[in-house]
Amino acid sequence: MAKVSVLGGSPVTLVTDKGTQVSIPLSELSFNNGQLVTTDWSGWATYQAFADPRLKDLVGRGLLRPAPAPPAKPAMILKALDPGSTGNSIELAISKVVTATPAKNTTLEMTVTVVEVYDKVTKANIVDILGSTATNGSRPGMAFVSTAPSGALTVVAEKAFDTATKKWAGATLELTAHRDPDGANTPLKAKIETSDGAHKLTMTWTKTVPATTKLNDLVTAPLPFGHILEIQEPPDGWGVPTPGVYVLKGGSDVAAPTTAQAAVMSA
Repeated sequence: MAKVSVLGGSPVTLVTDKGTQVSIPLSELSFNNGQLVTTDWSGWATYQAFADPRLKDLVGRGLLRPAPAPPAKPAMILKALDPGSTGNSIELAISKVVTATPAKNTTLEMTVTVVEVYDKVTKANIVDILGSTATNGSRPGMAFVSTAPSGALTVVAEKAFDTATKKWAGATLELTAHRDPDGANTPLKAKIETSDGAHKLTMTWTKTVPATTKLNDLVTAPLPFGHILEIQEPPDGWGVPTPGVYVLKGGSDVAAPTTAQAAVMSA
């Protein structure tokens, strides 16, 4: 853990048993994991035995205390490529972070997962929801309806879209994936199942980029998930990402749809 500055009356003035006045600048003290660190004080080697117990007493009485930790800054900004609530289904897992200086050279492994769930879909409403093109549905997602169903929807076990045609067929329903540059490497999958007496359509896509990926590569090189997610450098520059799972939020389907996004905080 990084050292934390000390707050209190500055400087700390102590008088030894021999009447020597000792002045200790707070800038030469710090806290580390809640413990006072005195070894950076220029007079520590000479006055350690005398000063350390007295400084610890000042800590115990709250006269010396750790400064508040500065607020974490975003290390990167995540933004759904498409506006609307479907962006809220995007999840980014960050692991294997190796810090570098400058921060733009930090490497990490990322896995993007998108799970789009459409409840209570029917023959009558599925085209309105997904659209007949990539953009004209009320909740457009990773695929649109290229052939509307001629009969009631049926249960279809999960299967991948055809990597050549980008199409998926379920009885008379046909879906077409759009902006899917990764092709056969990580094809989009879909299934239809029953839930609460109605049909539910679920589409899933996932992709991992290797741990050799640099932060700066995220904006300078094509990304295998660039049809789903945009990664931006924060206004204050790249930071070292904190490993974890980040879920985009804030996307909505109002008259002027808002875009789901998230900030990955610095470690």
